[in-house]
Amino acid sequence: MIACEAAFVECGTIVRGLKGRRARWTGCATFPPPTSVDETVRLASQSVNAALQAGQRRVRVDAIIPGLNVRVEETYPYSSATLNTVALQTVLNTDLIGGAQSCTLLFPSAGAAAAAATQYRRDGVTLPEGVRTGSFSDTPSEHANVLVAPVATRGDPLLPLLEGAVASAPQAVWMLLNADLSADRAAVGMRESARRARFEDSFERAFYFRNVFMVKRPTLRAVEKGALLFCYGAGWSVFALQTDGYELVKRCDKMPSVEELTSVVSAASARNVSRSRAAENAGADAAFLRTIAGSAALVAAVLAALRLRAGS
Repeated sequence: MIACEAAFVECGTIVRGLKGRRARWTGCATFPPPTSVDETVRLASQSVNAALQAGQRRVRVDAIIPGLNVRVEETYPYSSATLNTVALQTVLNTDLIGGAQSCTLLFPSAGAAAAAATQYRRDGVTLPEGVRTGSFSDTPSEHANVLVAPVATRGDPLLPLLEGAVASAPQAVWMLLNADLSADRAAVGMRESARRARFEDSFERAFYFRNVFMVKRPTLRAVEKGALLFCYGAGWSVFALQTDGYELVKRCDKMPSVEELTSVVSAASARNVSRSRAAENAGADAAFLRTIAGSAALVAAVLAALRLRAGS
């Protein structure tokens, strides 16, 4: 994270206020960025299915949209309800469940699992047979499990809990959803950091979606500038947000660093500003010429009228 005046930060996409916005992209195997929760779930589910069909048994999904990103809480407050919805809908729209198979949504605590179950009932959502909610310390399903938003904090034995859960069902399909195992990286040593990295690396990335924002000070308001998208089998795509929607500006074989992402999106944004100013200047010049032309026509008409009067 770059901490400076008007710094670009990696964070979740704006899903409100983008209705009807179109993306401009080129090339094969490149998907447009989602602009709603439903689109995010649909694209994530397609990517998970592609990974499962390719034989992956442990997949990772990062769908970091407003309401699910603590880095932009000043602009978009965190919402557990949104997390619960994304978790369930991603499961229901993938091949994780089916027939007589079972799937367990594992939340960080028993309270979080109970809150999710209550929300589903309140929303009128009936869980399919075999789908249940539980906590990281509960017995996982032997078929499929989703680890929902595990966040490492100092002094919390989260990693041994996750490692134990996965080890207890080695044949099951596992999905790691919106994990943040480096939240307290400044407070842990190299050995613990390496252990967390190994655990995360044991999951094949299936989907990743973030937007690039510029945080304005002193208001701390997040202003969207672009997006970073990964879909299984399609690689990484960097988009810049232009006046008419998203524009694909770069494709990458690996995840770009914050610095690389900042550089690409900043350059694209600067080009867009230049084009906008050029268009505004051209419009102003055209209006000025029309005014001159109109004035010349008026002068010519007046002179013609005076000549006619003098002749008479």
